[in-house]
Amino acid sequence: MSLPMKNIAADLYKKRIKLFCRKVEHIYLDYRVESINDILRLNVSKFLSKMDNPQKPLYMHDENDYRKIYGERVYHMNMIIKYSMKNIALYKRFRIVLSQDGIKRIENVVSDEEHTS
Repeated sequence: MSLPMKNIAADLYKKRIKLFCRKVEHIYLDYRVESINDILRLNVSKFLSKMDNPQKPLYMHDENDYRKIYGERVYHMNMIIKYSMKNIALYKRFRIVLSQDGIKRIENVVSDEEHTS
């Protein structure tokens, strides 16, 4: 079953980098440039302020009684990054798992196409 994509934050952040290879080669004559690192800093504080408490009480049946345990409340935010060069486009998807306490983890979501190759 496929769910419709929500377009709530589709244009929340866009960044375009255009590299001119000949100019890079000219500037760095003494170095071989094989890769470029781009650091993305995403401020999630506004998201965090609107989240519920990070712990939620749950009641679990234990033999003839119930006991109270605490579950962790988390939210998932998907981040899709598009890399393109001429007529080639490559998409990477990450799932950012957050709670009111902050970022819990970042997961690399592998597509079916990437998984089979």
